[in-house]
Amino acid sequence: MRKLIPNFIAKNFLEDKKQGQFQAGVMFIDISGFTSMTEKLMTNGKEGAEILSDLINKVFSPAIKEIYNYGGFVSTFAGDAFTAIFRFKNASLENILNSSIQIRDIFQKIEMQSTKFGDFELSVKIGLSFGNVT
Repeated sequence: MRKLIPNFIAKNFLEDKKQGQFQAGVMFIDISGFTSMTEKLMTNGKEGAEILSDLINKVFSPAIKEIYNYGGFVSTFAGDAFTAIFRFKNASLENILNSSIQIRDIFQKIEMQSTKFGDFELSVKIGLSFGNVT
């Protein structure tokens, strides 16, 4: 189980520091093929929803685990995409690159998802940046 609010944000909030800035790397991950898979599975009622739930865990969990393993945290989810932040106090550019390579490799292994309602091809697009995060 991961904390929803990173420790440094919770600590600052308790100290009444409700804004700030830090150097970080940012990773944006977009899963291609997930929307069409979701639409198709949701036409199959409860059984399709259960299969979708299993696939969400199978796809998202390993990617998110790699982000935390390399010192990052997930800041936002937007459907089949999410953003992770790697605060340079906890991570380096090398960590961010290694995390993105691990996530790419995960998707190469799980790119084809076969269900009783069809086969679905998933891929990942990863964008990286760094600078000040406010």
